[in-house]
Amino acid sequence: MNIRCAVVIGVFCAIAVGCGGANPADQVSPSSVTAVAPSASGETTRQLSHQSIGSCPDGNAPSWLQTWTKGTTARLRWTEVAPNIEYHVVVERYDVTNRYVPVENGDLFVANQTWVELTVPEGRYHARIRTRTCGQYMGPWSDELQFSVEGEETNPIAVPPSPSGESAEGTRAFPGQTLIDASGAVWSFGIEDLPGVHEILRNGVYIGAWGLQLKYHNHSVYDLTLEGNWYLWTGTEWTNLGNTEP
Repeated sequence: MNIRCAVVIGVFCAIAVGCGGANPADQVSPSSVTAVAPSASGETTRQLSHQSIGSCPDGNAPSWLQTWTKGTTARLRWTEVAPNIEYHVVVERYDVTNRYVPVENGDLFVANQTWVELTVPEGRYHARIRTRTCGQYMGPWSDELQFSVEGEETNPIAVPPSPSGESAEGTRAFPGQTLIDASGAVWSFGIEDLPGVHEILRNGVYIGAWGLQLKYHNHSVYDLTLEGNWYLWTGTEWTNLGNTEP
């Protein structure tokens, strides 16, 4: 057997040891895995064999990102720890006994994506996540994510426009509805990006924003975004007003 074949076999054996069913305490880190190969003189030498981070990554916990909820649907998102890794997600609901209890379909494994979407009853929830690869858990549970689901909702009917054509004060418009500003421009919704989140159109033209709903207040148009912030259309651009409703 030549030297090249011996080195290749040694590398595969080292990776198998790192990803096998051995006790986690016996595993070695990727940087310390070595392969044994014969030298040209027939003596045994040791060489370092690097492993892919996707095979047995370090034990890092994901971090939670922006959580989106609408009706009885919650979309949970987190940071990627490594490619080709499995995430164990656990979701629990705060019940009348003042403690968190498991929910149906709230204990699941997700692979090849960094989000999960659940349909759950109205209530308060928390979630945690942990990585798993090579058949073993690789790190601690993440910090708990707290979120609430408000249940099914119906879109209020938009207030009919005034005789002049301008929408009445306080009119709200949701996808499929329109409102009219003081100049007679018609505001509506375009294509959907995320569930419930659409392009904002002025006279049928995309105007540089996405949103969940529009509100007409003080003869001005406001857009509510997925992040919970309100934006005011100034006539030339959108101004962020924060999460306080105008």
